[in-house]
Amino acid sequence: MRKIGESAAAARTSSPGNVVPARALIGLSLEMARRLQPALAPALVSSGDGVCDAAAELEYCGERRAFSGVQLLAMLLRHLLDLANRDHGSPIGEAIVAVPHSFTPAQRRAVLDASELAGTRCLGLVSEGAAAALDYALSRPDLPTDSDRLVAFVDAGYSGTQACVAAVRRGRVRVLAHSCALGAGGEVRAGARLWRQPPQRPSCVPNPPMHRPLLPSRCTRTP
Repeated sequence: MRKIGESAAAARTSSPGNVVPARALIGLSLEMARRLQPALAPALVSSGDGVCDAAAELEYCGERRAFSGVQLLAMLLRHLLDLANRDHGSPIGEAIVAVPHSFTPAQRRAVLDASELAGTRCLGLVSEGAAAALDYALSRPDLPTDSDRLVAFVDAGYSGTQACVAAVRRGRVRVLAHSCALGAGGEVRAGARLWRQPPQRPSCVPNPPMHRPLLPSRCTRTP
């Protein structure tokens, strides 16, 4: 039986070798996956699909099978699409997918492949920080019209922590900076440090040279 999302959370303790984060292997080679996900419980194997061949060996329907990163993410996207269809009341055939800003071109192409496999047409990819800033702008009726409000968005996920600083006013959102720290999410957050990265060059540098801290003192703290 396949479990996705919250229903799979309990299995992390009862069967850790059979649980894998949906995006942990997307667009990665087997060597890179082993380096970035050293604590991943499922056995990592090669799917044989070219350079981005990382796959997880899991028990499915009573037998051991290897699932690539594209297949795992497609399962999650299909699950989310089913939830959206149910809430919307009619089929949704198109979507925009948010990805970490540190994703490489290979990982972004793999996300597009997963979207197609899930049965939806991906109109484009947007960074998760930009998506959070846009959601904030659309849901805040008190935004100023003649000045910017600086807002920091921090996402501590399973495999990493990322932050985004945006200048928001009514009718406009500008992303000023991104930063991320791989391996600083979930249960491994000790020593995590976020560093300033230019928005035009989204990248993730685990051990960068000294830079100014990411979060400006003028950022607005919101609930």
